[in-house]
Amino acid sequence: MICKVFVIYYQCSHDEKIIDVVYKVLKNLYDLLVQQEIALKHWDRYRYFECFIAIEWLYDLKQEDWLLQLAKILDEQGIQYAQMLEILKETRLTWNLDTHGVNVAMALKQEAVTYRLLSRPYQDIAEQIWQILEKYHGTAVGTFTCDECLSERSPIQGSELCSIVELMFSFEILFEKTKDSKWLDRLEKVTFNALPATLSEDLWTHQYDQMVNQIQCTPFQNRSIFKTNGNEAHLFGLEPNYGCCTANFNQGWPKYALSCFKRCDEGIIQASLAPCDLKTTIQGIAVHIQVETQYPFSSEIRYQITTDKDVSFSFFIYLPSWCKTILYNDKPIPNQSFLEISQTWKKATKFTLKLIDTPHLKPYDDCLYTLEYGPLVFALPLQTRFEKIEYIKDGVTRKFPYCDYYLYRESDYNYAFASHQFQIFTNLQTNNPFSFHHPGLRIQTQMQKIDWPYEKGFDSVCAKHPLSITPIDKVEIKQLFPYGCCKLRMTAMPLLQKTKKELQ
Repeated sequence: MICKVFVIYYQCSHDEKIIDVVYKVLKNLYDLLVQQEIALKHWDRYRYFECFIAIEWLYDLKQEDWLLQLAKILDEQGIQYAQMLEILKETRLTWNLDTHGVNVAMALKQEAVTYRLLSRPYQDIAEQIWQILEKYHGTAVGTFTCDECLSERSPIQGSELCSIVELMFSFEILFEKTKDSKWLDRLEKVTFNALPATLSEDLWTHQYDQMVNQIQCTPFQNRSIFKTNGNEAHLFGLEPNYGCCTANFNQGWPKYALSCFKRCDEGIIQASLAPCDLKTTIQGIAVHIQVETQYPFSSEIRYQITTDKDVSFSFFIYLPSWCKTILYNDKPIPNQSFLEISQTWKKATKFTLKLIDTPHLKPYDDCLYTLEYGPLVFALPLQTRFEKIEYIKDGVTRKFPYCDYYLYRESDYNYAFASHQFQIFTNLQTNNPFSFHHPGLRIQTQMQKIDWPYEKGFDSVCAKHPLSITPIDKVEIKQLFPYGCCKLRMTAMPLLQKTKKELQ
C-alpha cells in the first residue's frame, strides 16, 4: 500500500526517484515471497490487490517478467471476493475480516486492478458485489453500512469514514479501467453527500461512523447501536474511536480532483464534474482546458479550451444519469453517458452545459423516502448544540481545537413529507457551500409531525421506522439542506399516505 501511495504521488510530482524506490520495494517483496521468508496473512490477504496498482505501473515502465510472477504469487495467497458473494450478504455481530467494511470497499476494484496482469477476462465482478451491498446494506447516500463490519440496510446503522474514501477510490479506479459511466454516477453521489457530512467545515474534526438518520452524537448510555463498534464511534473529534480515519480521510478530495480528467485514445475525458483546470499536450501541442462551475450547487458548467496551434482531438464530458434535460450552448441534446465533441480546436473555444433536474422523492424502502436533486441528497437539518469535550488520552492533552464534541439536538426530528411540491433556493455566494449556516442550496416543502419514537433501549437514536405515518400536528413549511451540510439530520423519512396516493 505504501507503493500505491508513491505511484499516486508520482502522478502529481513526476519525481523520478519514485521509480527506483518502488522498484526496490517490489523486488524485495518478490524475493521474500519466492524464498518463502514471508507469506500473506491476516489483513494482507484481504488487501493484497492494492499492490497491483504499483506492479502494473512499474511493469508498463520496465516490462520485467518477475513483476508478473509477483502478481501471480500475491493473487494465489490472497482472498478472492468473487467466491465470497454469499458472505457479503451477512450481518455479523462479531468483528471479522470477511465483512470488514473497508476491506469490502477496497475489494470492489480487485478484479479491475488484477485482471490484466493475470491475463484474465474481465467479468465485472464489482457490479455483482455492488448489487449485494446495495440490497443488503445500502444507504440513501450511495454508501453501505459498516460499523465496523457490514451491518444491514438501515438508516440508523453507521458507515465508517475510511470506507467512504476507499469506496470513492474504488469507483475512480473502476471507471479508469472500464470507462463505464455507472461508476461515475456512484462516485459523485458518495463524494457530494457522504464525504462532507462526516467532516467538520474546518476539517479539524470528523466522525468515525455516520448515520443517515442521525439525531444526536453523544455516547450511547447502555449499549452501542453499532454492530461491532463501541458507544462513541459516532462522536466528532480529531481522532474519534480509532486513528485510521484521521490518517485516511485526507485522500478523499485530492483523489477526486485527480479523477476529473482522464486520457483516452481519442483525446480527453472529463470524468468528474467540478471546477477544474487541465494543462496538457496532445500531439505535441499545448492544450489548456478550463472548467468554471459551482456544480453540484449549480446546473451550469462553462468551458474554455485553448490551444497553442490547431489540433484535432475528441473531448468527452460525463453526463450523469439523473439528468432530465441537457442543454449544450442552450440547445437540448439527447440524454447519453458522455457528450463527445470531436473537432479541430483553434485558439480559444468556449461553450456551456446545463444539467437540469427537478427535486423528487426516491424510495429507500417500503416506508421511507429521500429527497434528491441532481447528485445531492437533501435532509431535514436539526438545530444543533456543540459541547466541547477536552480530556487527556495517552498522556496527550486534547484541548481545543484537538478536542472531541458532543452534538445535541435542539429541534424535533419526527417529520414526514406532506407534499410532493418543492421550491428551490440557491446561495452561490457562500464561501463553503457545505456550510450548515450558509448552504449552497435549500429546498422548501410541506412536512408534518408523526409518531416516531426512539429505538428501543436508546434515548438518542430514532427508531428505524416510525410507529405511524398518520400526522399528529398541523402542516409546517420546512427547509431541507444538502445532506453534506447537516451533522444532525433526518434523511430517510416517510411520505404521508394521502401524499403517497397523489404520487401514484
